[in-house]
This record gives sequence, structure tokens and C-alpha cells, in this order.
Amino acid sequence: MRSVLRTSIGRKLTLVIMFTSGVVLLLALVFFVGYELITFRQAMVRDLTVLAQMSAENNAAALAFDDASAATANLAALTAKPSVLAACIYTATGALFAAHLRDGVSSTCPSSPPSTPGYQVLRGRMVLSQAISLDGDALGTIYVDAETHAMRERMERYAGIAAVILLVGTAFALLLSTRLQRVISDPILELTETATLVAVKKDYSVRVARRSDDEIGVLTDAFNEMLERIQQHAGALDAEVVMRRRIEEELRKALAKEKELAELKSHFVSMASHEFRTPLTTILAASDSLKRYGRRMTPTQQNERVEKIQAQVRHMTDLLEDVLVIGREESGKLRCVPEQLDIQALCNQLVQEVQATAAATHRLVLSGTFLRREVMMDPKLLRQILGNLLTNAVKYSPGGGTVEIDVRADARVARLAVQDHGIGIAPEDRDRLFEPFHRGANVGAIAGSGLGLAITKKAVELHGGAIAVDSMPGQGTKFVVTLPTDGRVPV
Repeated sequence: MRSVLRTSIGRKLTLVIMFTSGVVLLLALVFFVGYELITFRQAMVRDLTVLAQMSAENNAAALAFDDASAATANLAALTAKPSVLAACIYTATGALFAAHLRDGVSSTCPSSPPSTPGYQVLRGRMVLSQAISLDGDALGTIYVDAETHAMRERMERYAGIAAVILLVGTAFALLLSTRLQRVISDPILELTETATLVAVKKDYSVRVARRSDDEIGVLTDAFNEMLERIQQHAGALDAEVVMRRRIEEELRKALAKEKELAELKSHFVSMASHEFRTPLTTILAASDSLKRYGRRMTPTQQNERVEKIQAQVRHMTDLLEDVLVIGREESGKLRCVPEQLDIQALCNQLVQEVQATAAATHRLVLSGTFLRREVMMDPKLLRQILGNLLTNAVKYSPGGGTVEIDVRADARVARLAVQDHGIGIAPEDRDRLFEPFHRGANVGAIAGSGLGLAITKKAVELHGGAIAVDSMPGQGTKFVVTLPTDGRVPV
């Protein structure tokens, strides 16, 4: 039973049709064969009754006149029928009067006739007894014993015919059921395949075509309506998921921004406490020296103290300017405002300013090719770019040396290259080189805020340019900045 439950619906329908057709056909054949059996037996009884009546009429006179030989002769004519095995006549007292047996048979006449007239069906035989009378007087009884092999042969023949009919009918029913069950199974199988597809691929856009107006058609419509609702809910759910992911992404960005700002704040506090302490200490020491010993100092010594104070004030002013630039950049307020300027003159001025504050061991060498001197750039941002690169080149070349500046400008772009021969940049610091407050692992005790390159990169990007770096630890660093000269800035 379990194996049947696990089979497909097509096979189940075929089995149901086959079983029903087989049972109906078998019952029809059983009724037909049974009807034939009853009809044949009734015909046989009628034949034997007619024979017995005729024999009783023919032997009534012989029995009345006690002529046994005439009765025996009459019985011999009765046994001429192939099915009759024996014929016997009994007197009214039940004594055997005459008998005739077919040659070669083992049948015998009973010692006395049956108590009641009629027929009986025994194994392979049918016996019939009939009263003999003359003018209303009972003279005796005639007994006829006949075999039923004809009925058995007829039943065997009918059974064979029934078996052939059953086999052919079953085969024909199998053929028809295999084809006809598809009317029911195909729509159901299509529903099953679609449901499996939806479950596996989560594709709620598929639909099943309605093929009929019966219950399967109603089921198909209900299934399609269910898919439609699921698709609508899935769409709404997907939209909600997308919205939630967008909100989560915005929250992550906000948290990352907040974390970044917190780190910047921490770096700023650390940098300020370090970078402001030294200049303030220098200013305090110089001013205290002037206050206490100013009258004893020569004008030259007084000027040296004043210049130290001014230098430290300029250093703190530059530091604060860098912090303000980073703050404007973080808040999105830093803008590029191009205007026409002489790039050669600006570069010469910046080189002279940095050279004036550099130690005597440093030498800045400017060279260039200016096919176009008048360019459209933001002068403040350009000063930040070149000034930071020059300042870093000097700062991170503590042993002195030459800083080479090469500037080339044409109608499309300006290329600024700054090459030093200082400490270089370690490979592990390359990825974070332009992050605010980040300083290389090899800078040692060299003072710095870690803001210069971050400001430089942002100023380059606001111009729509690019910055590249090439460095080897202990051999120096080369920065190359490329800026458009037409004043077109990215939106």
C-alpha cells in the first residue's frame, strides 16, 4: 500500500481505472458464465424430463402387463442418447422392473427409486425420476442417469473465452487509461512542477495555464491568485529589505563618519598638545628672556629673540590654518574657486619663501617648461599643494641636500614634480599616506602634524587632478601632481 502511495498521480489514476475496469469486466463475465451454466442445466433438465415422460408413456403398457422384455427394449432406445448412462423402471412397490445400462460404463440402477420425483445434480452426473401412470393409476417410476460432461466442456470453453476477453479488455483498458488519465494528471503535474520551481528558484512570476472549467481549473485559478499575492508581498518585502539595507548602510556610514571624527578629534588633541607645546615653550622662553635681560642685550640679540617668537607664531598660524582646511573639507565647505594666475610667478614665490625658512644645508632648485604661464586655478589651493610638498621635502631631508622642483604647463595640464633625497616612505605607510594625522613610522623625532599630505590630496582632487608618489626608504621621495589648466572642476 505504501508503494502505491509513493507512485505518481498518473499511475494511481491508471491503477484505479484498471482495477475498476477489471472488476466490472470480471463481474460481467461471471454473470454471463453463470447465466449460461444455469440456462444449460435447465435445458438439460428439460431434455431429460421429455425423454423420461416419453419413455414412461411407452413403458406404461409393458409395466401394466408385466412385460419386462418390452420395457427393456424401450429403455435401450432411451440410452441411445449419448449423455444417458442408465435407465431403470421400478414397480409401484419400488422393485426393479427393467433396466438398461450403456456398455462400458460403471453406472448402476439403485436398489429403490428416489422417494420424490425430480432431478438431482451429483458430481459429473444428473439423475431424474419420473412417475409412470396409466389412466390416472400409478404403475411405477422411471429413473434416468445422465452424465454432464457436455455442460463441463461448455463451461471450460466459456471460461477460456472469458479469460481471453478479460485479457484483451484489460489491455484495452490499460491503453485507454494511459491516455485518458492525462486529462486529469497533466494539469496536476503542471501545478506540481510550477510549485517546485517556485519553491526552488523563488520565482513568483510564473503562472499555470487553465485547461478546463472543472475543479482542476478552479484549483489552477486559486494557485495563480496565490502566486500573485505572494509576488506582491515579496515585492513589498524586497522593497522593505532594500530600504532597511539602505538605512543600515547609511547608519554604518554615519557610524564610520562619527568614528572617523572621533579619531580626528583624538589625533587633533594629541597633535595640538604636542605641536603647540614646543612653539609656546619657545615663545615663553624668548619673551621671558627679553623681559628679564632685555636691557642688557644688544639689539642683535633682541632681534634674534623677536624673530624666534615670530617664527613660532607663524608655525602655529600655519598649523591652525591646516586644521581649519581639514575642518572645512570634512564639513564639505572646502571649494575650488579657479581664477587666472601666473603659475611660473607663483612657483618662484613659493620656492623663495620655503628657501628663506629652510636651513643653509638645503637648496631648492626650480626648473620648468612653461608653454602657458596664465592658467585657471585656485591660488590658495595651489599654494597648499606646492607649499606642503616643498615643506615636507625640506623637513624630511634632515641631512640637507637638494630639493628639485620641475614644473611644466601647457594649454591642457600643469605637471608639478617635487623630488627630495631624504628619509623616504616605508612601504607599509603607502596605503595611509594621505590620511589626516597619519605619520610615517620612520619620521622619528621630526616635528609634524600629519595634515599636509591630506590637504594636498584634497586640493588636487578639488581641481580634478591626480597625485602620484614614488619613494624608497633612505633614498628620497618624488611627488608628481597633474592639474588641469582650463579651470574646469568636477561637480
